[in-house]
Amino acid sequence: IYNGPGNSVENANSITLDNAGDVYVTGSSAMAGQNYNYATVKYTSSGIEKWSDTYNGTAGGSDESFSIAADADGNIYITGYTNTSNSKDILTQKYSSSGYLYWSKTYNGSGDGNDEGIQIKLDDDGNVFVAGHTTGSTTGSDFVLIKYLSDGQREWVRTFDYLNDDEYSVDLAIDNSGNAIILGNNEYPDPESQFPFSLVKVLKYNTDGELQWNHELVVFNSYYNSLGIVCNNSNDIFIIALHDEFQNKVGIFYKFNSSGIVQWSRSYNSTYLKSIAIGIDGNVYVSGSVGNQNTNSRDLLTCKYN
Repeated sequence: IYNGPGNSVENANSITLDNAGDVYVTGSSAMAGQNYNYATVKYTSSGIEKWSDTYNGTAGGSDESFSIAADADGNIYITGYTNTSNSKDILTQKYSSSGYLYWSKTYNGSGDGNDEGIQIKLDDDGNVFVAGHTTGSTTGSDFVLIKYLSDGQREWVRTFDYLNDDEYSVDLAIDNSGNAIILGNNEYPDPESQFPFSLVKVLKYNTDGELQWNHELVVFNSYYNSLGIVCNNSNDIFIIALHDEFQNKVGIFYKFNSSGIVQWSRSYNSTYLKSIAIGIDGNVYVSGSVGNQNTNSRDLLTCKYN
C-alpha cells in the first residue's frame, strides 16, 4: 500500500514490469493544500517498495499520469497531463531504474487548450511514442501522436482530425516494424437520436510519422474504457470495442492485417469486453463481463483465440 506525502487520496492508473521483474505503478497523489500530482512507485517482485516520486507541475495545478512503460535497461517512461495557467498540456517523463528523473517534456497543441497523453509505448530501438488528444486551433479535440528519442528529443508530432469533430485516443500499439497504431473514438451528434454516434478509429503511422492508413468502424454510444489493441509477431492487429445496441451491450473483437483490412470479427451479446492481451505464442486473450440470464447478474468472460 502506498500513502503519498500528502496523506490523502492516491489513484493508480497504469502498471508495468522491467526485465528484472521489478514493478512500477503510476497515477496521482493528492497533496495537502494542493491538487493532484504525478505519483510513481517502484516495487521489487516480492512487493518491497524501492522508491517513490511525485511531480508537481510549474503552475501548481492538478497533474495526473495515465500510462507507464519500461525499456530494456530498466528506465521507465510515463505520460499524462500537467495543468498550466488555463489548460492542460501533455507531460512525458523518463526515470532511471533508481528513480532519477532524466527529463520532462511538455506538449501544448495549436489550440492552446486541453491536451492529454493517454498511452505510452516503446519500440525495439528505445524510441518513445505517446498517443493522446490535443486541442486544435479550429478542429476541437484531435488525435495526437508524438515520437521522442530516448534522450527526450522530440522527433516529430502528428495530429489527425476527422470532419472537424472530436477525436480521443484510447490505446496504442507498436508492431515489430516500429509502426505505431492508434485506437480511439471520433464522436459527433446524431440529430435523430438522443445518443451520439461514435466512430471507432484505427490509424497506422510508420516510424517516420507518415500515415499509412486509417480505418473506421461505426459504433453507437461507445465507451472509451472498453477499447484495447495489440499486435502479433506478423504485425496483425487485434482490437476490442463495445456496441451499445438499444441498451444491449455487444462486445466486438476484430482482426486487421498489417494493411488495415479486416480479416474477421466476432461479437458477443450482453458482453462488455474490457481487456486484451497477446501471448508469446501469438494467441490472443480477451476478457470482460457477460450477462447471465439465469441469475440476472454478470459473470467474468475470458476467451482465447489463435
